[in-house]
Amino acid sequence: WRYMLVFPFKLYLKVFGRLSVSGMENLPAKGPYIIAPNHLSLADAPTVAAGVPWALASQTFFLGTTDYFGGPVTSRIANLINVIPVDMESRLHSAMQMSAFVLRQGKVLCVFPEGGRSRDGRIKEFKKGVGIIARELNIPLIPVAIRGTYEMLPPGKRLPRPAKIGVSFGKPVYPEGKEYDEIVKELYREVVKMLERP
Repeated sequence: WRYMLVFPFKLYLKVFGRLSVSGMENLPAKGPYIIAPNHLSLADAPTVAAGVPWALASQTFFLGTTDYFGGPVTSRIANLINVIPVDMESRLHSAMQMSAFVLRQGKVLCVFPEGGRSRDGRIKEFKKGVGIIARELNIPLIPVAIRGTYEMLPPGKRLPRPAKIGVSFGKPVYPEGKEYDEIVKELYREVVKMLERP
């Protein structure tokens, strides 16, 4: 079921998004680790899933807001596509517990450190939560730069339009010996550097 739901996104992004992927060699051979992309659009999570091989995509979980995945139907869809519905505003501790549970099973977790989509296409400051999880579990963070999804599906639009999409996976950021803020700032710098590359 999961493959059947992901495959149409992958096909669409390959054909209409001309999806290009770089830096796959930077991904650890196995989990646990955290994939941490910038957040431009509702198309970002499908773009990450489409950008990696199915063997990895099937082991990758995504944090999704209860605004979209909290209903009786959408929560079932979330379960099928490895989305963990969380309320990052009022139940941050619970979200972090669920994240830690998935990672302790040796899985991969995709977290958008900005905490929400960009409203103007520019990267926002990263929140501390991702640094706390990485440090407490001593697992690497993979900085990821996503381009083009804002043009494909900006906030307020329901139907995607053709746009060139790119996903770049950077070298791991290791949390050992660093403070939470230091981890998050390093992660942010790496994503910004990748976004600035031509």
